Amino acid sequence: MRDLNGRVAVVTGASRGIGRGVARALGERGATVYVTGRTAGAGELSVDATARLVDGAGGRGIPVAVDHGDDAQVAALFERVAEEQGHLDILVNNVYKIPDPPAWSGGFWEHPLSIWDDQVGIGLRAHYVASWHAAPLLFKADGAGVIVNVSSPGGQRYHFNAAYGAGKAGLDRLTADMATDLADRGVAAVALYPGVVATEFARGAAEQFGAALDRAQTPLFVGRCLAALVAAPDLDERSGTIQWVDDLAAEFGVIDEQGVQPPRSVNGPATVPAELLFRLTAHTGDESRVTIPDAPHGTRVVVGVAGGTFDGPRLRGTVADAPAGDWVTVRDNGTLEVDVRLVLRTEDGAHVLMTYTGIGWRRPDHSIDVRTAPQFATGDDRYTWLNDVQGVALGRLKDGTVTYDVYRLV
Repeated sequence: MRDLNGRVAVVTGASRGIGRGVARALGERGATVYVTGRTAGAGELSVDATARLVDGAGGRGIPVAVDHGDDAQVAALFERVAEEQGHLDILVNNVYKIPDPPAWSGGFWEHPLSIWDDQVGIGLRAHYVASWHAAPLLFKADGAGVIVNVSSPGGQRYHFNAAYGAGKAGLDRLTADMATDLADRGVAAVALYPGVVATEFARGAAEQFGAALDRAQTPLFVGRCLAALVAAPDLDERSGTIQWVDDLAAEFGVIDEQGVQPPRSVNGPATVPAELLFRLTAHTGDESRVTIPDAPHGTRVVVGVAGGTFDGPRLRGTVADAPAGDWVTVRDNGTLEVDVRLVLRTEDGAHVLMTYTGIGWRRPDHSIDVRTAPQFATGDDRYTWLNDVQGVALGRLKDGTVTYDVYRLV
């Protein structure tokens, strides 16, 4: 598939990791890819080595040594693109600096102030700087230009440390606001959420801590999902949204270099394994829907539940008919806040209250992707273990039916 033939891309931070996978995947589709990073030369983890992979995949790789903490070097990169190509079609902001030593955990006061500059300065400011330089070139693209910001579920819930989360949450907001600014210029901006990815760094950490990466995504798999996204005919409708690699893989049938699609991830750090509790399907009742316009945080839609089921290894049963919760529209592009309460009746007669809050995004097919943090409450001795569960739920609402995979973090 060479549907990006003739397209020009810049992939930042591509000497290794996700950036390398993205560059290679764009090459598979025929793109010309400027590969940036600090490391050049004959080494395996260098921009030159990645450029050769792009060439071997069928594209054209152009290595450029760039320190994205140096604005002058970033400016020179885009001046070169302008001189050699005259335009830019795709900017992938992926560059990131992992603190040394890595800040896996601990209070923010326990880390040196430099981790903020590493994770926010490079992981957020550098994306803004690259996008600022790229925008005039994207406006000249023959077709839809796009900025893809490689982000993380750490923008929504705690991962590793406070600076990491601030950087990722800021990047998600930057993406949404860029999309607003670019709406009339024919350029889209989207954020990409990979799952656990078996990068060189992650493999080293997994070996150090004895963690398994057998269910992880590969950098090339993430890259192929991104390439499918930027080639999608409805790209402009996705502008301003967060696109999950899991969802893109399912939508476009993406496989990795082993010819398989990795199991769906709970999109948490590799150090937080998860157990599937159950899959829940519930139906909303249109007759009980109440809309409250102009509420303090947006239009509030309260709905009821018209039954449903849940089924898993440790519990199964039905969802009771009851008032359920609401969706709060907080952005014109359809981003939602979710606040829901369900009553679960197990097949052996227990009643469990399940509450969850989270966020959702409208998809082009009018369905809604939802990510929530469920909590449980019950007085039944057989299920009181649920009261202590820390969970995550990945779901989709379509045509009045919501389906969730509910996980317990272990």
